[in-house]
Amino acid sequence: MANFIGRFNNLFVGLIRNIGTVAFILMFFMVFFQVVLRYAFGISAYWTFEVALLFMIITAFLGGSLAFLEEEKGHVQIAYFLNKFPPKMKLVLQFFINLLMLAVSAIIFYGALISIPRTWGEPHAAIHWLNRGWYFSVIMIAMFLNIAFILAWSKKLFVTHVLKRGG
Repeated sequence: MANFIGRFNNLFVGLIRNIGTVAFILMFFMVFFQVVLRYAFGISAYWTFEVALLFMIITAFLGGSLAFLEEEKGHVQIAYFLNKFPPKMKLVLQFFINLLMLAVSAIIFYGALISIPRTWGEPHAAIHWLNRGWYFSVIMIAMFLNIAFILAWSKKLFVTHVLKRGG
């Protein structure tokens, strides 16, 4: 069973990474396409900004949620000051930081959740099939993943440093 969960986790994380990578590449080409059209030919593809913005949101929020994965050793941080503390205080501060990140992720999740129904029927002026609700949907999914990954990382931190070492 653990092997199945591990394989599923690897596939899921790989899928998120691939989605983020493809979104980044597409965003790059959208912006590049717009710049070439505007400065080389003097015309503008008005729809590229909205599509590039959606790809940027996918890249930033889904990619950012991957920063909390176990193999990444938690979120990106500057640990210079954290490493100045003794191990027990460092652990307490790390849990406090995780608690703050959980709170911020929960607030953003809630904001996205209430924004989806308000903006779902709101099309962009340039692309009528792309509702603004899609942006908030991506943010909500990414914040859900943030919360799950932060909780998993905090559990690992607790098990590793508190239970196995005896506090």
